[in-house]
Amino acid sequence: MKILKALKKVFSRENGLGMIEMFVVLALIIGTFVAMLQLAMFERRSQVLAGQRIKATLLTEQALEVTRSMRDKDWDAFTALSLDTPYHPVFSGNDWDLSLTNPGPTDIYTISVQLSEVFRDGAGDIAGSGTSDPETREATATVSWTAPGGDANSIDISTYFTNWRGHQ
Repeated sequence: MKILKALKKVFSRENGLGMIEMFVVLALIIGTFVAMLQLAMFERRSQVLAGQRIKATLLTEQALEVTRSMRDKDWDAFTALSLDTPYHPVFSGNDWDLSLTNPGPTDIYTISVQLSEVFRDGAGDIAGSGTSDPETREATATVSWTAPGGDANSIDISTYFTNWRGHQ
């Protein structure tokens, strides 16, 4: 009751506040509400994107583990894979494999792995050019997806694989 009396007093003609002032106050209240609503929507989109990025990171790491498993099974078969060609992790029989055939998106994610040649400089360090190292391959796993709103996203993780067992 006290609030209503106070509002009547504030908006009464005796205090000089008219319709224009009431519209200004109403516009400020609506503007504040719209800004808060937009902030809540932005926060929700940020949470969804963060969740998607976490899942994409896990899928990228999984793709590298599939690649590591292939390396461990047979180094010669691993190095026979074409360089700079996208392969896709697929579950075949009872094991994971890398396939040239894209199985399509997993959920909303597209997963690929590319192997690249590794070069070493005169000191034996990995370099952008130099002598090719047949005992090392660089693997880059990429997971890409389209977020709500149509934004394209991707995560890349690279690592090196070596023939740790040596030629047998």
